[in-house]
Amino acid sequence: VNLFTKHFIPILILSSYFIIETIAIKGQIDYKGFHWLAISVVNLLGLSYIFFNSKQLNLINAVFKKNILLILLAIFFILSGVSILQSINVGQSIVAYAALMPVVTMAFVFFCLLYKRIEILKILALVITGVAFYESFDAVSAILGGIADGENYRALRVATKGAMGNQNVFAFAFVVKFPFTKSGSSISFCGNTFLKLYDYFLYRL
Repeated sequence: VNLFTKHFIPILILSSYFIIETIAIKGQIDYKGFHWLAISVVNLLGLSYIFFNSKQLNLINAVFKKNILLILLAIFFILSGVSILQSINVGQSIVAYAALMPVVTMAFVFFCLLYKRIEILKILALVITGVAFYESFDAVSAILGGIADGENYRALRVATKGAMGNQNVFAFAFVVKFPFTKSGSSISFCGNTFLKLYDYFLYRL
């Protein structure tokens, strides 16, 4: 059984998080709203797989014990909720807390599905590389096409936001993807080192 077949559902769920950012609805104004909704749907699928899979459910305790990042995130999430009681603007605080919930849930799903499956990062690295290539090609094509039509280069550059609606978020996403694209493009000869580093960082510290 190959890696993809053995871990098909975890790979599908984790890959979906990266593919979501490439989806844009024509004419939409609130880019974040659709992405939050899509992430929440994937979160529900991930949680369903974890809690309805007896083998996966038994690993949750081990994940919390071995992953300091998840523990710190859980503490931050709890303290953020408690801080609402002392907030000046309670309504806005609740909105911000609600936006934080999908992020924390996504991290939980990621850490649970990667635990003892660290090798699937090889496939995820390839998925991220593909997403980065698609977004780069789309952005460059939009700029070159605009220049050919005589549009102002600066205006084109500012307007290049991908499907994220924000140029800074679009640029930062590329910075985050870079280590994965580096490994994805050379996964055949540096894949093992890549996996060992992530396994140590996520579950050994």
